[in-house]
Amino acid sequence: MTTLHLSNLASLLEAGDRMLSAYQVDAQAVFERAGIERNNDPDARVTIQQSRAFWREAKRATGDACLGFAMGRAIMPANLHAVGYAILASRTLLDGLDRLARYDRMLTTGLDLRVDKNSDSIEVSIFEVHAHTMPQEGIDASFCVVMNMCRAVTEASFSPIAVSMSRAEPPCAASLAEFFGCPIRYGAVRNTLAIDRAAATRTLPRQNPSVARANDEVVHDYLARFDHDDILLRVRLELMDLLPRGTPTRAQVAQSLHLSERTLQRRLAAEGCTFRELLADTRRELALSYINQRHHSVLEVGFLLGFTDPSNFARAFRAWTGKSPTDYRAEVLQR
Repeated sequence: MTTLHLSNLASLLEAGDRMLSAYQVDAQAVFERAGIERNNDPDARVTIQQSRAFWREAKRATGDACLGFAMGRAIMPANLHAVGYAILASRTLLDGLDRLARYDRMLTTGLDLRVDKNSDSIEVSIFEVHAHTMPQEGIDASFCVVMNMCRAVTEASFSPIAVSMSRAEPPCAASLAEFFGCPIRYGAVRNTLAIDRAAATRTLPRQNPSVARANDEVVHDYLARFDHDDILLRVRLELMDLLPRGTPTRAQVAQSLHLSERTLQRRLAAEGCTFRELLADTRRELALSYINQRHHSVLEVGFLLGFTDPSNFARAFRAWTGKSPTDYRAEVLQR
């Protein structure tokens, strides 16, 4: 199985300093035990493994099972590099949320943020890019980050319509209900925040298109450099885009990445994998993620993975898990 180079923007951890100080914990000692060397480079990144170590050491030092939510509440727009400033200058909250979803891989390559527009609401969903890789604390923090961004561009009293979390109810459920100011459902199929559409599309008094565009350019420059350095992630993202249209070919992906097939093959080989292996791994990981989402039928999951014949999808899924898609989903929903 191939290993993706998942990472987070290091500036997010600046909030960790403030959060740990509130617990009267030596933040520098926590970072050192986690193997994270602090510096002032705004473009620096930390690996998911380092992030896991940070959460482990921070929980050990604080004893707080709700540490992820505390970290998310400490993250402010300035911790999000140019993405944060572009959001602050957005014309509407929806524009800001679209930016957050569009540029989420600058902040973390472990989570995927999606924005769906319904007739009366906007639904912000949080997914793991690589199944069972992100620590729960990272997912917990992301809910509060989205909430902080919404309040930063609207008003401090802003609240969503509803929040759904796939995790079990945490010991801080009461304080979270107060923080979000809306009903929270635990044990849900997906991680989502529902926002009133009228509130999300209202023109903001502090909107500044010129500032937003200038910061968009900074983000584009960062991602261009970042993407060039991570071929596995780039190929996987292309596969995710192409799969709903059928089984992608190496030629299609190479063309999308503006590479020759030979160059793509050589760069994948340097990472110890082949195009076929990466395609199979991506399909398997997406299959396990989609099958847990009740709003997708088993037939739809097969099509999303590029299988035009349901029987081929069923055979592939059985090879991955030892179970049919229907039986696997039934077991997951009973847990």
